[in-house]
Amino acid sequence: IFAHPRNVLDGIEKGCLDGVRHIRIDGRTAPRERQAQVERFQTDAGIRVALLSLTAAGLALTLTAANRALFVELFWTPASLLQAEDRCHRIGQTSEVEIEYLLAEGTLDDALWPSIRRKMRVLGELVEGAEGLDMEESSDKKESGKIEGGSERWEGSGDEGGEREEEKEEEKEEEEEGGGQF
Repeated sequence: IFAHPRNVLDGIEKGCLDGVRHIRIDGRTAPRERQAQVERFQTDAGIRVALLSLTAAGLALTLTAANRALFVELFWTPASLLQAEDRCHRIGQTSEVEIEYLLAEGTLDDALWPSIRRKMRVLGELVEGAEGLDMEESSDKKESGKIEGGSERWEGSGDEGGEREEEKEEEKEEEEEGGGQF
């Protein structure tokens, strides 16, 4: 579970994780303790929840024991979100990883999500040389009350880092139509 301010992490911990074995990494967690927390998450089958600060745990950690990453709030820069996602998509990941963003209607998310999507398309065009990444088009919308979450499903094994399922489907369709790459 990724969030940003400590008070949001505190609220999730007290409101949702009371009695649930989990790790927590935020700006107060010392570097050595961060690695110890990660090791516990990676090796202790009884710990299946990691409560993580986007800024403190979004880089340089390997969380391949995860099969889902849940973002309970957005961050202004898509790079921060992608870096946090990548904690689960590391070398050694052998399982599909589901990425979900929770969006709340009538909040700053209404303005922030379209901005992040635009930035992702531009980033994809610059880096990938392709049409760009569209976080909403590649996501399944799920609605529950006033909260909506998009999710991207990724498959990964070993060092490939994961490929989007829909990209695989498009490649398969191209091959069946006789197209594809030369």
